[in-house]
Amino acid sequence: MEIILKQTAPSPNGEEVVCKIEIKDGRNVQRISGEIALDFFDGLGIPTLSETDTVLSREKYEAIEYAMKKTDAVKKGLSLLSFSQNTKRALCQKLMIRGVSREIASDAVDFIASCGYIDEEYMASRYIEELANNRLYGMARIKNELYQKGFDPEVCANAARECDIDFVEICRRRIEKLGGASVFADKDTKTKAASSLVRAGFSYDEIRSALKSKKAD
Repeated sequence: MEIILKQTAPSPNGEEVVCKIEIKDGRNVQRISGEIALDFFDGLGIPTLSETDTVLSREKYEAIEYAMKKTDAVKKGLSLLSFSQNTKRALCQKLMIRGVSREIASDAVDFIASCGYIDEEYMASRYIEELANNRLYGMARIKNELYQKGFDPEVCANAARECDIDFVEICRRRIEKLGGASVFADKDTKTKAASSLVRAGFSYDEIRSALKSKKAD
């Protein structure tokens, strides 16, 4: 089998290099064409502009092929991000659904994140505010929601430490939706209401403090 680099040339937008390759195996000839982002082109050891046939080793060809696939994965990832925000894990999974290998998807997503297109810290902070203020969730429930959305555990922990939300006040608002402090006056409704608040992510200390402040109103 012979692998020949037939041509390289800058793409019209100047951000990639177009590579054309022929693979000859006896009577069969396979022609491959693809783009490589300039960020991935350095180190390949091939010119950005050439029409001279160059025989490639198997290792060199595999490096070029990987760079082509990674470039394509980055483009797909950026296209997905143009429609909605994604965590790194979620974007990686979406690329894999679209036929990208796990290795290339992970590599492409890491590159996209390094360029600043994915800011999980900011996304997590906004999501915490939304779930607390709009859904009236406590931090335990919020962390669980963040994990399910694909946020990195360390990102969740950092965002939780940095948030400036009064969860006792959030708990007060949730108690009001349950019927107010009066629901805790009856033994049966008290147990049900307390269980509901715990499922919503509030600690027993937050529940007690919220009830105390409600009774003081």
